[in-house]
Amino acid sequence: MPKLSAAASQHKKVPATERGRQRQQQLLQVACEHFLKHGYAAASLDAIVQQAGGSKASVYHHFGGKQALFAAVVEQLCAEFLAQLRAIDVSAVSLADGLRTILQELVNVVADARHVAFYRLVIAGSTRFPEAGRTWYEHGPMVWFEVFMRLFDIHEQRGQIRAGAAKAVVSGILFDAVLSFLTTQFVILGKPIDKRLAEPVIEELIAMAQARLAPLAP
Repeated sequence: MPKLSAAASQHKKVPATERGRQRQQQLLQVACEHFLKHGYAAASLDAIVQQAGGSKASVYHHFGGKQALFAAVVEQLCAEFLAQLRAIDVSAVSLADGLRTILQELVNVVADARHVAFYRLVIAGSTRFPEAGRTWYEHGPMVWFEVFMRLFDIHEQRGQIRAGAAKAVVSGILFDAVLSFLTTQFVILGKPIDKRLAEPVIEELIAMAQARLAPLAP
């Protein structure tokens, strides 16, 4: 099971002792798997506590209740899924290669069967608890936008992207196009996961981004 990161701190209280931190992490770890399996509506704090050990009072002590625990789960799972993205170094690659690397990692994440379950969890849970959707957006899509923008800033400094280009708009288009395409295929239509389906989409998006961001002809 993945090691828990510190990313879920926004929706949990900070324990005063190491034992408390370990207890909190155990609850969050079990809750991640429980919510993924059962969804928000059917998730049971009693079942989580039974598996993690302790009492329901521990959940309220460390997280404040089911909604806050769910938000912490969403934040934690975002951190797990984006660990590889955060390690990508785009400082020494071409614009096209940088975009290809980022978009291929987006495909790797979105096409992962565990992420398919996570996306369904967030969509369903957000209808009952909108804060979960905002948490997902802040710790999911916004991280992708930051990586795209970092790549664009590097190439703007090199004179390969024109000053004033709509970098933020292009970042949103890139992310939304891949997410929409893959979730339609794998989440909505339930097709077998095949990452190769995204390859032509990625190449068209790279061409679009280069054209939209290119320096003006002299």
